[in-house]
Amino acid sequence: MSDSFPRNAQRLADAPDARRFDRLTLALAQGRNTTPEEPVAAKEAVAESDMLFDEAMRGDFGPWTVSRSIDLAVQWPHFEQLQVNAGRLLALGGDERASKICWRNMMTRFPASDTVLRHYVALLAEEIGEERAEAVLRAYRPQAGDDERELGASAPDPLPELDLLLERALAWRRDHPPRVARTALARIVLIGGTLGGGGAERQLVNTALGLQARRESGWPIGPVTVLCRKLDSRRGHDFFLPKLEAAGIHVADYLRAEAWGGSVADARLGPFAKEIEALPPRMREGAIRLTEYLRHEAPDVVQIWQDGSILAAGLAALAANVPRIVLNVRTMPPSARKDRRRAEQKQLYRALLSADGVTLTANSHGAARAYEDWLDLESGSVAAMPNGVETLDQDAGIRDRELWEAFTRKTGHGFTLGGIMRLDANKRPLEWLEIAARLAAQRKDARYILIGAGPLRSAAMDYARRRGLADRLLLPGRTPHIGYWLSHFDALALTSRHEGLPNVLIEAQLAGVPVITTPAGGAAEAVAPNPANLVLSDAGKVPHGEAVAQCLALANREPRAIRDDADDISGWARDNFAIETMIDRTLALFTSG
Repeated sequence: MSDSFPRNAQRLADAPDARRFDRLTLALAQGRNTTPEEPVAAKEAVAESDMLFDEAMRGDFGPWTVSRSIDLAVQWPHFEQLQVNAGRLLALGGDERASKICWRNMMTRFPASDTVLRHYVALLAEEIGEERAEAVLRAYRPQAGDDERELGASAPDPLPELDLLLERALAWRRDHPPRVARTALARIVLIGGTLGGGGAERQLVNTALGLQARRESGWPIGPVTVLCRKLDSRRGHDFFLPKLEAAGIHVADYLRAEAWGGSVADARLGPFAKEIEALPPRMREGAIRLTEYLRHEAPDVVQIWQDGSILAAGLAALAANVPRIVLNVRTMPPSARKDRRRAEQKQLYRALLSADGVTLTANSHGAARAYEDWLDLESGSVAAMPNGVETLDQDAGIRDRELWEAFTRKTGHGFTLGGIMRLDANKRPLEWLEIAARLAAQRKDARYILIGAGPLRSAAMDYARRRGLADRLLLPGRTPHIGYWLSHFDALALTSRHEGLPNVLIEAQLAGVPVITTPAGGAAEAVAPNPANLVLSDAGKVPHGEAVAQCLALANREPRAIRDDADDISGWARDNFAIETMIDRTLALFTSG
């Protein structure tokens, strides 16, 4: 690796006051004065830092999250991972300039780090373009091979410890082939990260409830269990828990399971305790806490939801020799999500899918094909399992009703553009607000409701003030009463960069609300072929003008056309995304050969 970064890449950090905007570098320079607490052990610091980043990606983001991550990095200033996580959290806050400066300064502290280099160059690409940024990457690391030509996609070396563990688990499975149930299912276990209020969590809950209903109606299905990594009520991780408990479904927090099943000597992975200690924190947790639990419960099927949970639980399910393991992904693969990549992902997925009884499913055809390309699988290897979505009731909590009534008194009546999204860099709420600002210039009576929480909430509020939207914009935050708000929308817009199959588009149409969306992932598959709906022409750069023109057309419809469009799109959504259809497909998959 060369000794200095190319001059054309240094220009972003040349300003005399550059370091003033980099909280991480400032904190490291001040040292222990910024962290009055006693330092934690290095391993615990890395585990907590990883947890903070993971929770931020799920929506639990705030000033404390960034501050604590920086504190941990200051306590162990030579641990690269701690600074990387702090840098990623700073980036989630939405200040691109400060983020670039942070990663540039990190380059000076870790000049040999591929991870830091890739993050910095990925940020450069947004400013100078991918071709020029890739040239910078190659100038700094001329030995990059052909497999690294995609910007930021250089493949880290496989983890040798994980290779060994997967090899042993696969060998055990070959020597002791499990019996795959073809009709009756004695026990089903669904595994996810949390029961927070997200779309994937909603689908997990819908699946569990649908399976439980079939069991109660006489189908040959045993108990349904839901395992989550966390059910912390303070952070909203138990949002859907009451629905599962009301249906009599057992729910457990697997981090509370006894390590090694109570005995390292008797645990299947016990002989490999040293290798397990070298795994990333989430994989280590799963191997230690879940393997023996699953061996004891002996389910016929384990369905694991989302990439993060597959990393945590995939090895455990394989080592426990579960007969049917279904890996259920909900968005585009890591190859399309530079912010979600982990060194061990491709290594784990390919090993799991080499075993009999292991299946990968996606919730859209687009995501299924993308996973096949990423993993070099044959066409049709990944099954598309569309979401099952129910029509939301229009009940309102006291707070929701009060917010709406106050907003109506303030703004009067007019075309209402709604948005329901996590306020993060992927959903791009500032792009949504730009559509609102351009519409406001042409429709003075229009008003805007953006529901959700996340790291860009403060940035969204600032942007709305700068664009003159503050008086006609409502930001209710997170709420369980989505159906109530949908009943007040004239259209819903979604500005995502990446998606699987967005529940919110289906829920809106079930309520008769037209949708406008980028063509991210499988979003187009969730949109009825009705002229009241619009799939924009680009997911990379949001075409604001197209969205505004569609809003103006919708605002000018006659009442009869509004009713006809609502009936058509709601009927289409019911026909294509019924929960009963999803459960039929799920059971067929669970009992397939």
